[in-house]
Amino acid sequence: MHQSFYRRPLFLALVFYALGLAVFFAVFPPFSSQSGIEAGPAEIEGLVMDFPRPYGAGYTFALAADRLDGKPFSGLISVTVVPQSGGAEEGCAVFAGCAGPVRSGADSLKGAPAFKSRVRVLGELDEPRGDASAGGFSRKRYLAAKGIGLTLAAAEAAVTAEPSLFYRAVNAVRGHVLGVFNAVFTPAQSAVLGGITLGDRTGLTGRLAGVFRDSGAMHLLVASGSNVGFVTLGVYFLCGLFMVRRQYAVVPAVLCAGFYTVCAGADAPLLRALIMACAGSAGYLLGRESGILNGLLIAALGILAVDPRALLRADFIMSMLASAGIIMGLAAFPPDPKRRPLARYFTTVFFMSCFAQLLLLPVLALYFQRISLAAAVSNLLLVPLAGVLMFCGFLAAGLALLPFKFPFFASAAVTALAADIFLELADFFAGLPVSCLWVRSPGWGVTALYYCVVFTLLNFRLVKAGVFPWKRIAGSGMAAFLLWLAWPARDSYYISSARGGGIVVFRAAAGATALSGSGCDGTDAARAVLAAGRKRVNVFLAVSLAPGYCGGLAELDRVTPVENVILPYGPLDAALERVVSGLKARGVSVRRLWPGETAVFQTSAGAVRVTAQKGRARAAGTGEYYSLPFYSGNAASDALSYRVAAGGAELVVGAKNRSAGLIIQNTRAQ
Repeated sequence: MHQSFYRRPLFLALVFYALGLAVFFAVFPPFSSQSGIEAGPAEIEGLVMDFPRPYGAGYTFALAADRLDGKPFSGLISVTVVPQSGGAEEGCAVFAGCAGPVRSGADSLKGAPAFKSRVRVLGELDEPRGDASAGGFSRKRYLAAKGIGLTLAAAEAAVTAEPSLFYRAVNAVRGHVLGVFNAVFTPAQSAVLGGITLGDRTGLTGRLAGVFRDSGAMHLLVASGSNVGFVTLGVYFLCGLFMVRRQYAVVPAVLCAGFYTVCAGADAPLLRALIMACAGSAGYLLGRESGILNGLLIAALGILAVDPRALLRADFIMSMLASAGIIMGLAAFPPDPKRRPLARYFTTVFFMSCFAQLLLLPVLALYFQRISLAAAVSNLLLVPLAGVLMFCGFLAAGLALLPFKFPFFASAAVTALAADIFLELADFFAGLPVSCLWVRSPGWGVTALYYCVVFTLLNFRLVKAGVFPWKRIAGSGMAAFLLWLAWPARDSYYISSARGGGIVVFRAAAGATALSGSGCDGTDAARAVLAAGRKRVNVFLAVSLAPGYCGGLAELDRVTPVENVILPYGPLDAALERVVSGLKARGVSVRRLWPGETAVFQTSAGAVRVTAQKGRARAAGTGEYYSLPFYSGNAASDALSYRVAAGGAELVVGAKNRSAGLIIQNTRAQ
């Protein structure tokens, strides 16, 4: 890469525009809802702006509303539809408005409106919850980054107008392909094929998601730039078979790539690849070398110009960083052209994966608290196999339209075999002892220093030639890191209604960490601790001994070690008794408290004082608190709340018995 690239207007425009947006959103976070809109019953009309996705027992989609209660209105609303098909059951998932047992993804989407159809929805209008969830995720921030400031919970969505002809074709193609996958292949095979071909992950179970995350292959189940490139090259190949010149094949190739982009959801990675394909095709037609990195700059500027909030979304950030890492890395360390083609191919794929992971490490740690170490090796086999699966999946879906079925059955058998091999390989790499690591979310100072070092590394040739200001770059990163270290810590907390329960993480400025989990998954609780920037739990608070309330304690302790545990009085079930015995054997302090009692713990992060009191819960619809009428200390259903003090800050943690949520108060400003 030539040093003049960093002085080009296109590069400078992107850098200053992105920095300006980052500063603007830091000062004015886009988290406010629509002004003047009151919560309560409402009738909304508008266009469905994405493909509906499963959500608990129903589905959810974004609605571009143009009428509210019969009056003109403009805004994006997240609509959640849960059909009223019976009363709540014990196995109901923890989702707002859940009114029935959880169904499979395909079942949940039955009756959902089509993409770009016009619907009328009657339900409860409200603001998104602003609590930071497990892993630091906040649904309010997530929706705000998409321009959504309101939510609507409803029992049904009535279609008032069908989509236009183009979008009917999009829905028909997508529905046919996914329908063939669901009807012919096993659930696991269908989930893999749907993800690879169209980025559809409705059938992806928690176990499969973990396998692909730990093997470093999750990016293959999200429609991305490689898919757009596959479609583009496929059209070029077909045009070549019919002796069509390349300059004439550009138009159908770009049009097919655009149609595929819409079918796959038109997310940031797809739009980025489509814009890059258009830029490259335009350069080819004009007889000019456009440059792949210039195409990336044009794509980034174009997306941010149309939707500035894309800078806050993980898909945009990860797509741009991974692409930049691959392009800059291969430019700095190109593969040896003297190697044999097969060796050069695998070497290139290996380094592409390494460079992409290199730029994504802080982002993966920030969003997922987990880094795959197997990705560089697993992608050597899984990336080319994903291309084979994409071709086989589309071929099988196309042959299913033929009146004679033998070619379809033959292609389906080959596709199923390839999908099984893909699943076995992913499972193998995920099962390796060092396939992945749990990590804390990095601070902004660590992130700045890291990217300054990586940016210097990717410009190794310029540094070697003495034309790259690496000292100034490294010095800026070090200055940011030192400023971050000197920045005063703040008392803060995270709260979530997580999978199976609720989680509260209290992070005192003094360094202590307290966690209370109500029926929570241990991995979710550990992610919440890591997202808070801590690697251990100084005090774990059990609000109740009711079945499931401490079910994730063992997994939590495995990922983020627990130093002290507080339990209410009452009988322990066999599973909890085994966990508690194991913790005591490891030297963990396990204490029981009666309402009104106080315990002081000298932890590795300083003193923590915990006072127990009777269980507290929020009265429905009033926003006030009430105490449970009695506390015997003999029943597993007895509930405690706690007042936690560390370093001058206090937090009150309370819970309803068998509830999915926790209630918090903070005596200091956040």
